[in-house]
Amino acid sequence: VVYSDDYSGGRQMMEHVLGLGHQKIAIITVPETMNHAINRRIAGIKAVLAEHGFDFDALPRELSDFSTSGGAKAMQTLLNVQDDITAVVCLNDRMAMGAVQQIYQSGLHVPDDITVVGYDNIASSETSTPPLTTIDQQAVKLGSEATKMLMDVLGGKHPDRVVLETKLIVRASSATPRH
Repeated sequence: VVYSDDYSGGRQMMEHVLGLGHQKIAIITVPETMNHAINRRIAGIKAVLAEHGFDFDALPRELSDFSTSGGAKAMQTLLNVQDDITAVVCLNDRMAMGAVQQIYQSGLHVPDDITVVGYDNIASSETSTPPLTTIDQQAVKLGSEATKMLMDVLGGKHPDRVVLETKLIVRASSATPRH
């Protein structure tokens, strides 16, 4: 088995947002039954929030479907429910990019009004407007390691489990809160 350390990635993204000084944080995620990796990311987020005296269940959260349009719709709902959000943590980059689009369509700016953080470090996250702060889970290396493991298994070997470290990539979509 080869996988990314999603628990650590969840911790890193929330530590970054709290480290910038954000208190009014929202989350865009998917149903917990949809993806095991998301559950690990959420566990990391919950751990950091608890360490800083925040109640995860008290944060505004909206469910999406991993898509840009879903992220935009979730962001609009969040803005309608709580207009003082200063940061939104999105559990994948496409949802984060949709959130950014919706923030601009609502007359707000990223990161001046709302910090946006994504997860996955997909290729377009570096060239999005603004470039997206994200968690790099080393997807290319993950695929390469999985292929090597598969070849080992097909060759009769028993490969060891591999856990790839995640890394926070800070770009222009995150900043200290203005208010």
